[in-house]
Amino acid sequence: MEGQPVSLALHLEAVRMPSETAVPCGLIVHELISNALKHAFPSGRSGEVAMTLHTEADGRVSLAVRDTGVGVPDGFDIDQPSSLGWQLVRLLTAQLGGTLERYRGTRVTLTFTPPQAPTASD
Repeated sequence: MEGQPVSLALHLEAVRMPSETAVPCGLIVHELISNALKHAFPSGRSGEVAMTLHTEADGRVSLAVRDTGVGVPDGFDIDQPSSLGWQLVRLLTAQLGGTLERYRGTRVTLTFTPPQAPTASD
């Protein structure tokens, strides 16, 4: 049986940051979306994966990935991850000096203060 479609919704604001910040962000996004596609929609279940990226009023960047899938298993602890992928997400979050929060099992939000991106005159 062919799987049902999983749609991707992107709500992205232009955010300037140096590559030393953008690369870890990209790796985190890749891991979170990969996890959602791999685990949230078993047996061809349809749904949505959504990502938002914006700058808060205080200058911090907020990056969130959520899905409408089955949720994470009971007992999953974002602060004590057992999988290599989640350990990577935690390490990259620490590298960014950010915080990582999980809401209701299907939404993960990374918040951090990026260093100033270089300008064309730098």
